[in-house]
Amino acid sequence: QLQRANRQLVQSNARLEEAIRRDPLTQASNRRDLQDWLDRVCPQVLARLRRPGAASETVLFFMIDLDNFKRVNDQHGHAVGDDVLVQTCRRLRNVCREQDLLVRWGGEEFLLAARLSGHDEAAALAGRILRAVDNQPVALDDGRTLPVSCSVGFAPWPFAPQWPTLGGWQQSVDLADRCLYAAKASGRNAWVGLLPGPAPQQAAVRALLGGGAPHAIGGDSAQILSSLPVPPGPAQFR
Repeated sequence: QLQRANRQLVQSNARLEEAIRRDPLTQASNRRDLQDWLDRVCPQVLARLRRPGAASETVLFFMIDLDNFKRVNDQHGHAVGDDVLVQTCRRLRNVCREQDLLVRWGGEEFLLAARLSGHDEAAALAGRILRAVDNQPVALDDGRTLPVSCSVGFAPWPFAPQWPTLGGWQQSVDLADRCLYAAKASGRNAWVGLLPGPAPQQAAVRALLGGGAPHAIGGDSAQILSSLPVPPGPAQFR
């Protein structure tokens, strides 16, 4: 009986630990789980960057926001809005690898953290996120369907692998959020990303991480990538 009670206590503690790391609605990770994930992953990324001859790898932060979500709540009610969030989360999980982390950032925003190398991988993942969300309408319990789409902004940490301690992960999340704003200001259902240019300058990268305009620091230090026919201009970045 004592052994059974101990097993039940261990199982109960494990369930409690899991619950405090999850968003109760979508079951995505919460910010506490993100912090623990970063505490494990960031030292690994820095150690890899310092290893001679090792392939460059960074943490990419993808900010994901459902387009016109307020309209869903206003026209169909919060229960339908919750259903849309749950189904969107399931779709986003389908593009995640086992080592990635999907976080309910707040409201209709999610954050995906993934270890990637290369510009092409980041752009490809952003495209998969868009397609996963808007590939088909969300089916509601009453038989109706709702079209859904999202906008995505992304940026890496560290932003410039040459200077791995220049800027914290929070500043890269802020950059991703600015890219998200640019995607929404440019028409929605699009992705925008900021990545280091071919010859970054330390002062320019520091200015960008401090809130400077991407267009002002020059293409050698920061490149704007986008799924849009015309990349967003200075007016679209806040």
